[in-house]
Amino acid sequence: EVERLYDRLKRLEDRNIGSISQAEQRAAAYLRHAEIEASSGTIRIPPNCGQQLYDVIELSDARVGLNSEKRRVLGLTLLYSPLRGEYEARLLLGAV
Repeated sequence: EVERLYDRLKRLEDRNIGSISQAEQRAAAYLRHAEIEASSGTIRIPPNCGQQLYDVIELSDARVGLNSEKRRVLGLTLLYSPLRGEYEARLLLGAV
């Protein structure tokens, strides 16, 4: 939870980097990964047999202020409740 509220210093070390441009590329890749992780969330939806990991989906829901927001599917869980006889899919989302 601390990581979501405050800036944190992250020091990366890689002895294989020999130039400034390689260091910049490494930093850009790390920042891209951090950006994807930072805008994560989950949604519960009816199962969709065509849903796959890394698909880009579009979310719209006026109740929470989403209007054509694009997110990438980073995780997919299918749940079944035998007592209710219901299936549910949960998608872990990240930035595009």
